[in-house]
Amino acid sequence: MFKNGNINLKLTFLLLLIGLIPAGLIAIISSYISSTAFLDNNFQKLSVTNHLHKSAIETYFIERMDTLEVQSKNPIVIKAMLDFQQAFIKEGRQVEKTLWKAIEAKYRSWLNKYSVTHKHYDMLFINMDADVIFTLAKESDLGTNLLTGSLKNSGLAKLFAKVKANDVISIQDYAPYLPSEQNFSAFIGAPIRYNDDMIGVMVMQFSMVFIHDIIRNRTGLGATGKTYLVGHDDGYSRYRSDRLVKKGVLGQIKTDKYIELALAKNSGQAIKTGSTGEEELVIYSPLNVAGLNWAIMTTMSLDEVNKPVNKLQRTIMVLILVLIIVLFLASRKISNKLVTPIIKLSQASQKISSGDLTAKVEIHSNDELGLLGKDFNLMTNDLVKQKRLVDEYTNALKIAHAKAEEANKATSEFLANMSHEIRTPMNAIISMSQLAMKTDLNARQSNYIKTVHFSAESLLGIINDILDFSKIEAGKLDMEEIPFILNDTVNHIITLLGFKAVEKNIQIVYKVDDDVPINLIGDPLRLGQILINLGNNAVKFCDHNSTVNFNVALQEDNELESLLHFTVEDKGIGMSQEQQEKLFQAFSQADTSTTRKYGGTGLGLIISKRITHLMGGDIWVESEEGVGSTFHFTARMKKQQGDIIQAETSVQITEEDVKNATEILSGAKILSVDDEEINQEIIKEYLETEGIHIVTAYNGKEALEALAKEDFDGVLMDCQMPVMDGYEATRQIRAQEQFKDLPIIAITANAMISDREAVLSAGMTDYISKPLDFDVALVTLGKWITPSE
Repeated sequence: MFKNGNINLKLTFLLLLIGLIPAGLIAIISSYISSTAFLDNNFQKLSVTNHLHKSAIETYFIERMDTLEVQSKNPIVIKAMLDFQQAFIKEGRQVEKTLWKAIEAKYRSWLNKYSVTHKHYDMLFINMDADVIFTLAKESDLGTNLLTGSLKNSGLAKLFAKVKANDVISIQDYAPYLPSEQNFSAFIGAPIRYNDDMIGVMVMQFSMVFIHDIIRNRTGLGATGKTYLVGHDDGYSRYRSDRLVKKGVLGQIKTDKYIELALAKNSGQAIKTGSTGEEELVIYSPLNVAGLNWAIMTTMSLDEVNKPVNKLQRTIMVLILVLIIVLFLASRKISNKLVTPIIKLSQASQKISSGDLTAKVEIHSNDELGLLGKDFNLMTNDLVKQKRLVDEYTNALKIAHAKAEEANKATSEFLANMSHEIRTPMNAIISMSQLAMKTDLNARQSNYIKTVHFSAESLLGIINDILDFSKIEAGKLDMEEIPFILNDTVNHIITLLGFKAVEKNIQIVYKVDDDVPINLIGDPLRLGQILINLGNNAVKFCDHNSTVNFNVALQEDNELESLLHFTVEDKGIGMSQEQQEKLFQAFSQADTSTTRKYGGTGLGLIISKRITHLMGGDIWVESEEGVGSTFHFTARMKKQQGDIIQAETSVQITEEDVKNATEILSGAKILSVDDEEINQEIIKEYLETEGIHIVTAYNGKEALEALAKEDFDGVLMDCQMPVMDGYEATRQIRAQEQFKDLPIIAITANAMISDREAVLSAGMTDYISKPLDFDVALVTLGKWITPSE
């Protein structure tokens, strides 16, 4: 059936869909209307049944009450009440049998006939003291007092109390009664008056059979319909179903909102979940009978209501299925005529997509499809030409990509080697000058050495800028994401700048706005690099006795991150518009004259700009000649979530820290591993003056041999060495159980990779950067190394 392909099939189904949509809508609307109509019709039938049952029950009780009220005024009843009172002896709460029997014989025939006519179980006379002075059915109750006797909690006692209190005819709800074989019965009582005074109460006890006859009438209830008579007695909901209840306690049902509504004198209809879990229709309404808090409920299963709807829906589904078949056959025939040319185009396209660009389309017609076929053939010709060009261009790109990868790798290796090669001699210069300054020098010699030391540190700063710029250009500048506290980072920068500011009597003022979050995640080192660069420039270009202002403000904020706005303001020489345009360019300064007053490489601002971009921000300047400059930059930082994470902060090394470390390390034995003799000389000279014994090794292999011969308290390990480097040596040391806790401190001059991650992953304990800062070195060693006993 589908040999012509998916286009034919889609068109067939499109035509089929066009025909089915209106048919389906009609079916849905018809089904909805019929369902609603059937539902409304059944609600109406249930409502009629409910109303008929309700009216019949109300009529029954009203007739009983009217009949009793008439009889209570009958002279025969009044005379009988007076006569039976004569036979009752109040002092003994009993009747004079002979007299009572004579009176009973006088009235029994009439009273019995009346009771049988109205299907009463019993007829009772009760005097005003609540004594039973006559009973037609249960003579043993004669003389029983309803206030103190065995019947004091009975329905009869409750009825007497209501009639006596209100002096009106009243009804008492159904209850089991022994004379009627515990069939459920009710009491109706009416006051008996003589000369306008109440002399007693006449009570009729009648059965529930007639009520059940009404409830059991299933007219309008269908197969699943039920009628419930619900009453409220002493806080319990009781029911009478369409069964005749005998010899037992009335059934108690779980009160739901519709029963409560009916008992509260409300009427209505609803769809609710029945006791079996099935949905059912319910009509509820209260009974209007004085003295009874009853309601009537009529229900029917929703499944029964839906049966004709379901039948209609099945009929509609059959008709739709027939319509689908007819429409499908017709649509198939039409689509075959329309789609065949398109199928040919599709098949040719598939061949082209698989690489066969020689595919052609044969459509012999002059209509739009014929023109499309001709254009398709022209397109394949062009594709053949374009493929040749693409292949040539792809091959050229592959060659260029391979060369670029090779160049990028070479650049990375060059930067790593340059970092190591430059920092190694710089380490010697800076470290030797530090050692020289600790010796006895005259003033002239001391000045020379200090100048060498300062110049070497300046040169190291320039080298660091060049390496950072090279890493940026090579795409190798990594940004860390670590927890830090903003205030600590800013305070550290202000402290560093303070040493230079003191020389020119420049005051540094900084402010972090109150709404700025301080517990952040980012790269505090790179953030500090921007601040120190801008701060150094501000101090450099300010005159003596001036002020430099730092400020941190919140620009954007949400639950996860914040965009911070930093400003560094100085009251220095300022810049012209032309000079401002030259900023943030590599190897460029605002003043390029050979006699410029201020030096520098011009790399600081371009590095700062690239870092701000990596932080999701930007950098710019506002300046006016002779007035000063304000540098702005923004940085996007993540917020620390949940509990505050312990942030990494820059710790200032104090003289006390160095003193404590020296005391800890005194007497320690350390293995120094470095391939550079000058470095070994520096380390040995400095550490042995602090009471530390140093043994040297010139590569990783020698270090392993030394550890095998003698014990050491720790190892200083250079990372880049011939024969065996520090990383491999550390891995082999850690592989030996006796050295798993041996402190191994790395010494690295590599500025290209993340040093901390590299040394820790190799198993080293910590690291010290070259050029060596001896105070930092001592504190780091003292943190991990303890002399053995």
